[in-house]
Amino acid sequence: MASMSMRLNNFQLFARLVARQGVAVCLVEFRNSVTPTEAARTIAPFPAGLNDCFTGLEWLDANRAELGIGAVCVAGESGGGNLAIATALKAKREGKLALLPSGVFALCPYIAGNWPQDEQNNGTLGTSHIDNAQSPMTPLMQAVGYGLEAFQAGDPLAWPSFATVEELEGFPRTVISVNEGDVFRDEGVLFYRKLLAAGVVAECRQVMGTPHAADINMFTTIPEVCLSTARAMADFAADGEPLQRMATAMP
Repeated sequence: MASMSMRLNNFQLFARLVARQGVAVCLVEFRNSVTPTEAARTIAPFPAGLNDCFTGLEWLDANRAELGIGAVCVAGESGGGNLAIATALKAKREGKLALLPSGVFALCPYIAGNWPQDEQNNGTLGTSHIDNAQSPMTPLMQAVGYGLEAFQAGDPLAWPSFATVEELEGFPRTVISVNEGDVFRDEGVLFYRKLLAAGVVAECRQVMGTPHAADINMFTTIPEVCLSTARAMADFAADGEPLQRMATAMP
C-alpha cells in the first residue's frame, strides 16, 4: 500500500501458481501512498488504495458471467493483507458482502500501523515486533505515508486492528496466514482471535521458520512452502468445489 506493483515478478509468479490450482486470479493495481507504479502513476494516501481495491471488486462482480467465474474471495499479502481485510470491512459497512461470498484470505497482514518496541500497543501487537526485531521490516513506519491521521483516529478501514469485536460480527469467513519470523505475526494472530470472539468462521495458519511473506517470495528456496500456501488459498476460494489442478514444475 506504500510501494510495489502487481507487475513485479514475485506477484506474477505467485498469481500463476495459485491459478494453476484451478481458480481464476485477478490482480488489482492500486494507487500506492509513497511510490508510483507504471500502471498507477498517481500516489495518494488512505483511502485511495482501498477505494481502488473496492472498485476492482465491484468490477469483477459485474463481469462474473463474461469472465466465467463463480464465487469470489479477496486476498492480499502484507499491506495487501490489510487491504483485503479492509475491503471486506468496507463491504460490510455498505451492505455489499455478496461481492465476496468466499471470504478473505490475508497473508502476513500489516494491520496495526505501529510497532512500539517497548510495549504491546494495547494488546494489538503481541511480542513478535520484539521477538523478530532483527527483521528488515522493523524500520518501516508506513503509517506515516499511508494513513497517519487515520491511525491517530483509530480508523479500522485503514488499520483493521482497531476494529472492535462488535464491528467484526457478521464478517465473512477468513483465513489469516502468518510467518513465524515476521514482526507482523502477532497482530495477525490477535486479529484472528478477535474474529473468533465475534463469532466469525476463521482459521489461522502459521508458516514455521519463515520471515515476512516468504511463502510468496521465495519460490526457488522453499518451493514446497510456496505451493502449500497457493493450494490453501485456492482451496479456500473454491469453498468445497472440486478443483482441476495443473502440474507445477518445482525448482
